[in-house]
Amino acid sequence: MNDTLREPTTRAVGAEMMVASFLGLIINFYMMSYFSKLEKSGFYILCLSKTFSNCMSLCIYLFYAGPVNLFYTQIGPCLLDAYMNQILGYGLLLQGPATQFIITINRFYVICFSPVNIPAYSNHVTVAAIAVSWAANGWFGTLIGLPTDCLISFGFEHLDCIWYSDCGDIVGYYQIMIIFILAIANNSMNVIVAIKLFCTAKSLMKMSSGAAKNRRKLSIRFFIQSVVQDWICALDYSNSYFAMSKFCEEIYCIVFMTMGFDVLVYGLDGWGGYCSFENPKNPNLRLVMFVFNRNVTPKNRNEAVEGPNEGKTTNSIKPGITIISP
Repeated sequence: MNDTLREPTTRAVGAEMMVASFLGLIINFYMMSYFSKLEKSGFYILCLSKTFSNCMSLCIYLFYAGPVNLFYTQIGPCLLDAYMNQILGYGLLLQGPATQFIITINRFYVICFSPVNIPAYSNHVTVAAIAVSWAANGWFGTLIGLPTDCLISFGFEHLDCIWYSDCGDIVGYYQIMIIFILAIANNSMNVIVAIKLFCTAKSLMKMSSGAAKNRRKLSIRFFIQSVVQDWICALDYSNSYFAMSKFCEEIYCIVFMTMGFDVLVYGLDGWGGYCSFENPKNPNLRLVMFVFNRNVTPKNRNEAVEGPNEGKTTNSIKPGITIISP
């Protein structure tokens, strides 16, 4: 990009951040209100956690990152800039994959082990897992106990607030390592679940009933859904990588391609939750979930989970489970 485009491009991405974050907040606040009316299940807790982290990220875009770029000026001290980036780009960025990891573990347990009875303490385990993830990622977002020079600023080119230190590099290294470990764990479980679903589908093919066919279709659809959900963050990271290493040489170009795209993800998260209204037992946390669930209603979902004996639920389907089951 030419230097003459520096200021107008920065202002344009600031305006886009504010509009996208405002619309995303409306959707996510509406979803939080909706989830608060559901039964206090593990699904409710996971969805509430997800929408809350979305709202926090969108608030930073709406009240800080967006105005700083739109008005092309500094807001508050440089320490505020560093904390805003640390919370958004480190703490909250890790919270999404952490929540998805909990969902993946839950899905893996139900599909691979098919428990007949759900323990009464299952919701307590979910709450504990969410609490631990928030505590850990809260530390990553504030770095309490470490010097302030470990914080990393947004690095907006028109501000004199670019913080860089070896300590910050180490924090960034650990963040990448955690994301990498979560990605390996998630996809390893996905491979095992895929094998399990394939074996289950083969046995269901021998059954000619409509319920069996519906179960087979839903199993495949929901598995593909979950894999896409697991990899949605990878798309965001890939966009950031190529923007910084291949396409952009100037900081304002990097901000335009990375943050301008990233702010959309949180709003689309909430829209994905909206698309799951008809069936709150499905953790549809992303827009792409609409593609896989647009035809799923309580009626055909119930048909899919009922076994050969009318009105009885088969052991492979667990009512009240907070994740997708075959």
